[in-house]
Amino acid sequence: MFKQKIKHLLFEHKASVDDLRAENTAALTLAGEEHRVAELELRRDKAALKERMHSEQLRHEQLVKTLKKVSTKDYCDTIRDDVSTCAQKLTQVSLIYRTETTTRYKSGKKNN
Repeated sequence: MFKQKIKHLLFEHKASVDDLRAENTAALTLAGEEHRVAELELRRDKAALKERMHSEQLRHEQLVKTLKKVSTKDYCDTIRDDVSTCAQKLTQVSLIYRTETTTRYKSGKKNN
């Protein structure tokens, strides 16, 4: 009877160990599948972020090019305006000088 009881307990223990092993294997398989899904999702997110970063970089480069063009155009317009202003001032000074010179010359001829 004692041997039967030990055999029965060993059988129950083996069954319990087999059940636990099956449960743990199922849990491990499920955890592995969840990990694989999470890793796949992270890889997709990484690829999407990389694509977004690349498009943002291209957009920023285009913005810099546009700003350089605008800046250069504004600078050229400013220089053109400055040159035009200087040319007008030079013309005015030349007219004043010519008028004064002509007046002096005519007044000098009258005095002689």
